[in-house]
Amino acid sequence: MKNFPDVKAIDLGYEPRVVVVSGSDLLVLNSKDGSVVGKVEKVEKYSYLLNGVGRLVYALENSRSGVFDVYAGQVVCDFGFLYPGVENVYLFNKTVAVLDGGWNLWSVETCERVGLPVPEKILAKGQNLSLAIVETAGGTDLWSLDTGKLACRSFGGRGKRVISAFFGVDDTRAVVLGDDGRITVWGVDSCRQERDLGKLAFDGALGVRLSPDGYRVAVSGKDWVALIDSTSGKVLNVVKRGGDFFFSKDGKLLIFLHGYNYGIVAVDARSGGVIGEVSGVKNVRHVDTEKEGVRVLIALKDEEWKLWDAYSGNFVGEVIRGDPFLSKDGLRIVSSVDGYLTLWDARKGVIDKNLLKGGDVKVVMVDAGVESDRVVSVDEAGYVRFFGMSDRDASCCDGEVRLLICIS
Repeated sequence: MKNFPDVKAIDLGYEPRVVVVSGSDLLVLNSKDGSVVGKVEKVEKYSYLLNGVGRLVYALENSRSGVFDVYAGQVVCDFGFLYPGVENVYLFNKTVAVLDGGWNLWSVETCERVGLPVPEKILAKGQNLSLAIVETAGGTDLWSLDTGKLACRSFGGRGKRVISAFFGVDDTRAVVLGDDGRITVWGVDSCRQERDLGKLAFDGALGVRLSPDGYRVAVSGKDWVALIDSTSGKVLNVVKRGGDFFFSKDGKLLIFLHGYNYGIVAVDARSGGVIGEVSGVKNVRHVDTEKEGVRVLIALKDEEWKLWDAYSGNFVGEVIRGDPFLSKDGLRIVSSVDGYLTLWDARKGVIDKNLLKGGDVKVVMVDAGVESDRVVSVDEAGYVRFFGMSDRDASCCDGEVRLLICIS
């Protein structure tokens, strides 16, 4: 157990490392014994690399910036006085993009600028963060985010304006929605149109997505989503729902996350029928993993939560009290309330074991690891505690979707 003053954030996303922001210092700890293995002082802002290779970009109080390797515990790139804040930076697969009239790319391997500035307006980024579909004055182009080089021009049609685009899971294809309402599928390697899915019979299309299995295209409007066969272009169903939505990993469900105090809905992506719906939802956080699918934390009020099975539309397990967090693999729930830190089975909604049993300790932050074998917590006094989880088999039903819903 280690004590650190003024802990502002923790992240156990890169086991066996945990990132702790203590005061203005960014610390990297070993999650096995809590020892400090790396440190950056006077950090003002920071952001993680999204593809999980264990690097983060930071901005210091004097506006210097760089890239820190979480596993190695050391700075790998010092970019100097490049930009005023981390909001102007994105991290891709092999590069850091700095906004300055365009996205200037800097290699996280050589720490040197690569290629030409990528145009500022990015319509879609590849799943592996190596490609981007961008809007230019002359149309829509495909760019490499690894090299900063133009891959092909007029991606989506020569001289056509693209409203929305979306890459498939393997980045070999992308679906494009033009301002004329036409939906097309393009090959990324060939930079050629593979299929023309035609236009919808009604106007108002705003966005487009491709299901993870590649079989369905979802075209969304203000209060509707049309599901289209990605081969024939046939409209399968029109779901009269609005708000943010995403496909389940198996492509069988659409989960609609509505606005403040409205609700969450699970829809069968094949039939368009509503499987389940819960109203009164205020906040949503979800975890999307390759192995276990999607887990979602939904907050209502009074620190009372319950697990909801989106495939059946039924509640599962017991009421979870306190402030719960899902492990990044979606298998465990960690809740903290009144000094108790409890581990739950996220498949059944039942208590697995109590990690910390009350007393004067007030847990103010908690996070759980990618592989669900570590939990880290911070209390009011700044003590950082590491806990081991159950090491029993954590396999689960393929494609299962669970949602945590705070109930009144």
